Amino acid sequence: MLALDDECAAVARRIFGEYLDGLGDRATANGLNRDGIACPSMNRPEENRHRLADGWQGSIVRSILENPRHTRYVFFGRWTKKETLLDPDDVAAGHVVRSRRSAPERVVRSRTQAHPEIVSVEMFTQAQLLRRAKSAGGFATARKSERRASGVARTYLLRRRVRCVACGRKMRGETVRESAYYRCAARTIAPGSPQLADHPKTVNLREDTVVSDINVWLMRVFAPENVDTTVAGLLDVRSLPDAGAGTATARKRLAHTDARLRRYQAATGSARRPGRAGGRDPPGSS
Repeated sequence: MLALDDECAAVARRIFGEYLDGLGDRATANGLNRDGIACPSMNRPEENRHRLADGWQGSIVRSILENPRHTRYVFFGRWTKKETLLDPDDVAAGHVVRSRRSAPERVVRSRTQAHPEIVSVEMFTQAQLLRRAKSAGGFATARKSERRASGVARTYLLRRRVRCVACGRKMRGETVRESAYYRCAARTIAPGSPQLADHPKTVNLREDTVVSDINVWLMRVFAPENVDTTVAGLLDVRSLPDAGAGTATARKRLAHTDARLRRYQAATGSARRPGRAGGRDPPGSS
């Protein structure tokens, strides 16, 4: 049985209640910040290491609204990890592991009550139906419907890789006049945060200006006359002593990737070994 945190449960009930009353994710997050309510990464940092303690964000509110464990039942298998090759034509490029939502038929729910109830099943169901209606364009004022009116999702090349110099947070990709930008708005920072002292109202970075500089740099370091120097530099980086937990984690992932690559190469070599097709020897063999 999970123990009920009365203070956190009250915040969750407030989020569900405000959403059903018509407030959006960002509006609810701004209200929680104004009232000085600690966000999950501030309240329980050991359980939210993947988030910065920078106040409530719309993504946090969304994750709470979509978590069925706030009802009295427990769910298993909502997410699954999937390995995807970075380049299907180049196995040596490695792979990336991403979490994806499981198909509804693979999600398992407990038959009986597993922990105290935070919101009722009826309230949770109403919130999910409302979210589906907004995402389907049922409400003309839904921000998501307005952003995706064309039905085409833009790909941001530097997604999750650009951070704001003023506050250190990841910058959000947005489209402004058909151009891709990365933006960080001061209004999304928790009131009273010391980061607000020197933070501009909005920090904007246009994608094409950065990508053009990156392309020039890549062309220079991988030019035929510089390839040997670049490879030597990469090998020197691998031989450096550990600089902390991040380096140790990177080395562990690199070793795991090298081991997988060797297995792929071995499997490919055995599959192409002559004289094994159909259990027959190749023509001309004895």
